[in-house]
Amino acid sequence: MTYVLIALFASTLGFLEARIFNGPIFVELGLGVSLGLVWTAIAYGVSRLLERFRENPRNASNASAIAVALCATMLLTPGILLELMMFPNPDAYLSMIQTAGNGTVGFYATFNPLTEWILVPLALFFNWRSPVRRKIAIVAAVLYYLERVATYLYFAPAVLRWQGSQKSAELVQQVGGWLSIDWMRMAVDGLTIVLFVAITFLPAPVGRISVRASRAVSVPS
Repeated sequence: MTYVLIALFASTLGFLEARIFNGPIFVELGLGVSLGLVWTAIAYGVSRLLERFRENPRNASNASAIAVALCATMLLTPGILLELMMFPNPDAYLSMIQTAGNGTVGFYATFNPLTEWILVPLALFFNWRSPVRRKIAIVAAVLYYLERVATYLYFAPAVLRWQGSQKSAELVQQVGGWLSIDWMRMAVDGLTIVLFVAITFLPAPVGRISVRASRAVSVPS
């Protein structure tokens, strides 16, 4: 059942990612399903291999949470700098978007999938055995993926439309509306980062070897 849910979720996420490019719907749907099935197979195989790390889980659990926080911070910081400091008004922000090179797209196209498809699932996997860590990781992951869904449904398609549009008063007004609500998306990202960092201050999950050893010690002679 777990892998069925993974397949459904991964297929949906892949479809939403493909939708921002406004291609034929059957192509986007096929791409989403294909990504979902491939990722489910990979997740199953990798999960079997990673079980060995759960025998000594502290380093892996902390490292996985910090990796999510680091990549999320790398993705959030440019938005804060651009929107709040360098291009704080809609007209300036639109001009920046329309003149930005492919490097910006490449940056987000690299680190967003890395975080979505690999780092967040790994953080959940390695912190799952600790009830307290698991609860916080689930909350952080849900917030993160809700933000990603909002990005693929509204924020990213809007930016892609701006790049090929002629600047006008109406378009600048649309950019202003986009900027006025984008702070909520950045706030969710910031909260996600804080939650994943907070996980590392909690007791680490207990490995199977440690559990068996502790039980053996507790058995009276």
